Amino acid sequence: MTQQEQQQFTESLEAALSWIQDVQDRLRANDDTQGPRDALKVRLDETKSKHEGQMKLADAQMAAQSLLESKDEELHRSTNAKLKELRNMWDETEQSITHCHSRIEWVWLRWSEYLKAYEEFVLWLENQRCSLDVDVEQQVGAKEKLWQADQQRVLLSDVRGKAAMLERLLEEAATLHSTTQDPSVDYQTQERLQESYNDIKYRSEERLALLQRISDDHYKYQDNVDKFQAFLLSKTKELTQLMTRDEPKDGKHKALDDSVACEEKTLKCIEVIADGVKANTSPAGAEVVQEEAEELRLGWQRLRQELSESGEDSLNKYTDRSQQLQRDIGFLRELLKGLDDELDHPQTYSYNIEEHIVGRWRNLTDTRTKLEEQESQVENLKAQLDELFKFPVDSRFLSEEVLAVDVELQSVKSRATRLCSESESRARSLLQEPLQEYADWSREASEVLETSAGISDFSQVAEPVRRMELLLGVSYDLHDRLCKLEQKDNLLESLFEPDKASDMLVELSDAIRRQELLNDQLLQEKDRLQVRLHLMHIHLFFTSRTEGYNRAFLSLSLNIIYFLYFLSAHTTLTQQQIMRLQFSGSITKRSGANGAQLLHTFVVCVCVCVCVQKPRLLARVCRVALLLWFLLLALLLLASFLLPFVDESNSCSFTNNFARSFNIMLRYHGPPPT
Repeated sequence: MTQQEQQQFTESLEAALSWIQDVQDRLRANDDTQGPRDALKVRLDETKSKHEGQMKLADAQMAAQSLLESKDEELHRSTNAKLKELRNMWDETEQSITHCHSRIEWVWLRWSEYLKAYEEFVLWLENQRCSLDVDVEQQVGAKEKLWQADQQRVLLSDVRGKAAMLERLLEEAATLHSTTQDPSVDYQTQERLQESYNDIKYRSEERLALLQRISDDHYKYQDNVDKFQAFLLSKTKELTQLMTRDEPKDGKHKALDDSVACEEKTLKCIEVIADGVKANTSPAGAEVVQEEAEELRLGWQRLRQELSESGEDSLNKYTDRSQQLQRDIGFLRELLKGLDDELDHPQTYSYNIEEHIVGRWRNLTDTRTKLEEQESQVENLKAQLDELFKFPVDSRFLSEEVLAVDVELQSVKSRATRLCSESESRARSLLQEPLQEYADWSREASEVLETSAGISDFSQVAEPVRRMELLLGVSYDLHDRLCKLEQKDNLLESLFEPDKASDMLVELSDAIRRQELLNDQLLQEKDRLQVRLHLMHIHLFFTSRTEGYNRAFLSLSLNIIYFLYFLSAHTTLTQQQIMRLQFSGSITKRSGANGAQLLHTFVVCVCVCVCVQKPRLLARVCRVALLLWFLLLALLLLASFLLPFVDESNSCSFTNNFARSFNIMLRYHGPPPT
């Protein structure tokens, strides 16, 4: 037996030593951080697990356990020495594994962090390159071009700010290359990264310079246009003053004409600049530049023409223009008078108050729009008046006419605006009335339902029923108004702000659903309370006739009456009512009456018939129910004659039992108990 145990120990020891030797050989081969990242990953995985070596060591220790327990001192000593040597070799190997794994893992993790930052930087470079590859977007005006240049300046600042990140990446790449000697982080890779960044930086600087030049050119052009317009305005004023003076004009007139003629060179220079500006401007902006340049040319030509004509008699031309201006003034006054009459005499649209007010608001809005459109006509009159001021004739009376018609327009427009605002306010209030009425109706309906739910005394039922009937009386008209208002979404959107109109439509939808729900609840609660009134009368009648003694029979009779009343009030029972009937049957069964089981079965059958809506079968069941009720009533009358002979204590017990079951039946609103 000892020989076999020694053999097992020797084999496990040799296996452990062999594994250790193999691991040490692999560690010598893997303890190297050079090479590509994938190779590092493989080496890292090979240095991860120590589990196999621990198992080998455990096997050797287990095999040596029986030898260590032997009485042979020499065997004990040699076995212990071999185990100690094995443990020492394992400890050294374990330390080598940990050291090698940690060293490779540190390089691999650092490389991973570098790649993450490198990929982020390369993605940023690619985004910048894509942005710079797109041609400069043309802007409409000088302000937009300046804003575009400022935006590019911010982007260039961001590019320059990335220099620090690039420097850190290059330093990390150099460190990794010195450790791994991998080509992916060598000097050429670093140089390519630096060149890509430099290219982005150079192109960003170039684009900023281009955008700045485009902006400066537009501002320069705008400045020249403003100066030339000021020149034309000043020369026009000089000509007007010259023509209104009673003094010789020949010398001054010629000097003024020469001065204007010499500025044609400046005008041509502006036109050349305008062509360059249009090339770097959006189509809409280029059209504005073109119109400005043409307007300068026309203004200059108009001034030359006026200088040419000012020496001649222009009285006929002045007369024609002044007459045309007076005709235009008269036409505008007639139009304003007609619109003013529309404000005083509104059209009757409908006898319906809502349609009338909305129609009035729309008419006032149209009138106000027409008045606003006449603003341009007044400006046209002022332009004609300005043209007349160029003639050497006093036109102050025409100026007063233009001013008067302008004041008249503003007065009528102000009045129309006020009336339109008042009409709009009335229309808004009118359209909001159904929601307000619903809020009042809903609040009162909820109060009535809450009050009726807490009624315990039969004498308190009449008032809630009366209030419910009043609420149900106005419910249909209120529902119809809410539905019609919900269909007028276009009108709501034109009268209210978009958010307000949207909120009102949501509120209307909720109100309609809630109103329908409350209406159904009122109907059901009214029916329930009316049933309680009928039952109360029947209960009082039988109580006065028999004095609360027995009435298991009365409980059966009342349950059937309760069912027949619902059949008369509704052609189809709801699921909740069916559950109430089933529950009342189960209560009657517990009350101990002889016919309870028969009645319970009968009620369940009726419920099934009603649920599947078979009218013929329902009618037959109702006839059977009526006959059964008459039979029970006859039995009840018979019992009333026999009651004086019944033991008083038993009758009191039956009375209390009936009262409890009947009370539960009236208060229960859920599914039947199990």
